[in-house]
Amino acid sequence: MSSILKRIEQISIEETISITRLEKVIGASKGVLSRALSKNTDIQSKWIESIVENYPRYSAEWLLTGKGPMLKETIDNACMPNNAIPLITEDVILKIKDSNFKIPNEDIKQQYVIPDFENVDFLTPIKGSSMYPKYSPGDLVACRILHNPKYIQWNKIYIIITKDQGVLYKRLLPSVLKDHYKLVSDNDEYPPFDIPIDEIINIALVIGAIRLE
Repeated sequence: MSSILKRIEQISIEETISITRLEKVIGASKGVLSRALSKNTDIQSKWIESIVENYPRYSAEWLLTGKGPMLKETIDNACMPNNAIPLITEDVILKIKDSNFKIPNEDIKQQYVIPDFENVDFLTPIKGSSMYPKYSPGDLVACRILHNPKYIQWNKIYIIITKDQGVLYKRLLPSVLKDHYKLVSDNDEYPPFDIPIDEIINIALVIGAIRLE
């Protein structure tokens, strides 16, 4: 297991993130990986599976055995139709800093052609239950990056990329506070709150979803 832990550490170095940040991305409690690294103890297989899921450009065989290259072969976009939609993880969404962002091949988990989804920039799985019952965890939502934040469709569902709170899935409404938006969940267990506009890095409109039964 110690070799796997060292390779997990290599992933954090390659991604230029801390072990604490990696723990957050895979849904682990703070200290799960750092304690294992410091004490050279085993970690649960579910965290290894989550690393493979959230960091698809790294070879699972390399992570588990150390064999083969660390990075998978990248997807050849030349073989894909122009309307293919890339599937990316929340960690990749956090890299979107402007409306002209290009998703690197190595960050694409898969690509799909969905005829009724037009002008879509990416697909991503929903995390958390704040938008339930409209969306459930694991649903794939199709998103279009907002090129002009001045033209917000109020009460529509957006993916909001923030500086301090990561990626949020919320409805956007005008706020009574100056230079703020009100973020509203469909799940009543999550109360609405206001967020300063300058806390938002980017916004993507959710235009559709795919649900697996």
